[in-house]
Amino acid sequence: MAELLRINRRTFVAGPLALGALATAPILTASPAIAACSGEHGFSTSRWTTVSFGELGALVGDHFSLKTKGFGRTQLALSSVEETVSGPGRPKDLAREEGIVAHFTSADMRKLADRGHQTYCIRHGSLGSADLFMGPVYDKNGRQVMELILN
Repeated sequence: MAELLRINRRTFVAGPLALGALATAPILTASPAIAACSGEHGFSTSRWTTVSFGELGALVGDHFSLKTKGFGRTQLALSSVEETVSGPGRPKDLAREEGIVAHFTSADMRKLADRGHQTYCIRHGSLGSADLFMGPVYDKNGRQVMELILN
């Protein structure tokens, strides 16, 4: 009987929220911040899922276009690229052998930081466009940048 009455704050708060989230899932997938690349013309082929560390590293300094509904379009500059070492436990069916962490700078960094982490449409002439999740972080030099992690 004592076990039936045990409830913690997380269960009390998260239980109804989880059910509510399931009920609104179709609404969430139609959110304006998601699928920002829908309807992009001229960039139908995307290489974002297979781009290698070396290929992305060669683009440091290049400009990328970033868009989300309700924010519009802004320019990013690729400032750094790091390869992550996953080790032998990395799943073999992933598109690339190692993960990549890319940092971007922007003249609109303050506005982007206010928007936080979300799905953005990012576009580059040689990589195409893709809806990718990214957000503001601080780099090793203490500068605020937009971080993109590709696994």
